[in-house]
Amino acid sequence: MLPAPSASRSLPCQPGAGTWSWPTGRRFAAVSDPEASWEALRPANVIGTYQVVQAAVHCRVRRLVLASSLRAVSGYPEGVQLRADDAPRPASIYGTTKAWAEALGAWVASTSATSVVALRIGHFALQSPAGTGATARDIAARLSPRDCGELLRCPVEAEGIRFAVASGVSPNRYRAADVSDAANTIGCRPNEDAWTCV
Repeated sequence: MLPAPSASRSLPCQPGAGTWSWPTGRRFAAVSDPEASWEALRPANVIGTYQVVQAAVHCRVRRLVLASSLRAVSGYPEGVQLRADDAPRPASIYGTTKAWAEALGAWVASTSATSVVALRIGHFALQSPAGTGATARDIAARLSPRDCGELLRCPVEAEGIRFAVASGVSPNRYRAADVSDAANTIGCRPNEDAWTCV
């Protein structure tokens, strides 16, 4: 999101560096292993996310897009189709860090001029997980590369949002999450069904 600082130059949005702002920021770099330990997750997923949202506010970013995960709501019973308005209910410490990111986003959107979209990303894979030993749940949560590109573009361009959570899955025949919220909130209309490859 921000250029890397060097010893000889300050960030353009640091105090005294003029009035300059970023139009949009995205926070996707973090530990993505759902089995990672607290020690592995804390620096990037907790502290790093906090630092990014603070920088977004400081730099007057218009819209911050945060990578959450369906793991933030993985504590709901199996077979329940997840919705963007479901309260976080993680089943792992990794999911808890994603719920933290969503809470930070809601805080930033309610206390600053920066609006926030948190994307609850499902099972992203370059190829359909069908036939790879993936579970039905993995296939139901699949987000294809094409649909992922659309999911990342739409929240940047969407208007009239202060804070929103959107599900990031392809419109799979049997899907883990409802995709209508992404269409209604950020205008994202994914179209690749992972089950066509089963």
